[in-house]
Amino acid sequence: MKTRLAFLAVALLLSAGRPCHAETEREVARSLAFADGIEAMEAKDWERAERIFLGLWAEWQSYDVALTLGQIELKLEKYRDAAEHIAYGLRHIAPREDPAVIDAANEGLARAKTFIGTVRITVEPPDAEVLVDDVTIPAWADGEVFLEPGEHRVRARAGGGAVVEETFWVAAGDLRALYLNTEEARRTAATAPEPPSGSPRAKPSWVPAYVLGGVSAASLVSSVVLRASRSNDAKEAERLHGQLSPGACVDGGASSSCSALLGAMDRYDRKGVAADVTLAIGGVAAAAALGYVLYVVLDEPKETPRLSGSVGFDRTGAGVFLGGSF
Repeated sequence: MKTRLAFLAVALLLSAGRPCHAETEREVARSLAFADGIEAMEAKDWERAERIFLGLWAEWQSYDVALTLGQIELKLEKYRDAAEHIAYGLRHIAPREDPAVIDAANEGLARAKTFIGTVRITVEPPDAEVLVDDVTIPAWADGEVFLEPGEHRVRARAGGGAVVEETFWVAAGDLRALYLNTEEARRTAATAPEPPSGSPRAKPSWVPAYVLGGVSAASLVSSVVLRASRSNDAKEAERLHGQLSPGACVDGGASSSCSALLGAMDRYDRKGVAADVTLAIGGVAAAAALGYVLYVVLDEPKETPRLSGSVGFDRTGAGVFLGGSF
């Protein structure tokens, strides 16, 4: 391989150095840069050689630059880049080129392909644009693409907006073919049924049911706690009442015992009202949660049901009133 690489470099240098009828300064600069690159290759300074020939490639996309750059990239183990440049060089090589140069290039391309995947893409219509991993495939490649092992995406698009996409995997040494037909995709899109008018109803959320259930549980617990505390106030009032003589607190009696008794009775009444209110709120929340689950989440009616609730209470009790449409 070393002998063939040296032969290829010298042969291409001689080819590049052949004078034209009117050699310009630009062509002289190209020849000098080419010679510097060959010198770097002979010194095995592959990074410097790559920089020189990448600069040449940016100015002159000729087959001799492509073939030499590909051989350098092989040395640097940049196999995908090497395959692309060598393939370009072989497709554009001059008919007068030495067969040994062609043989060396084919040998290098075959070696590069053992480390990468090769994909041959056929597309209809032939003038459709082909992109692999969002990079347009040039026309000169004739549908042959070199890819690093792994997952890739190919997309073909033609006039009229038809687009075909496919995701695929390649392994080192793979050779596979892909066929993309944008015409068929366009016909399919043209005959596809129209989507139903109106926006589809979003799937109901369980969050309102959870929130209402939490409110109901908290309210019911609060009602139980208030009633237990109210029972203690009742016992306290009975104890204080037993310590007082009959009529001791009549006509505005202001003893400390009377004040304590009145306070216990007031707390008893206020906690009773609060317990009834929290119980009513808990009942409304529980009913609303149940109604939401039954008529919104589970049945999913066409029209959203409306629930309303109200609470009524007095010193003798409380009530919960529900209304709405289902």
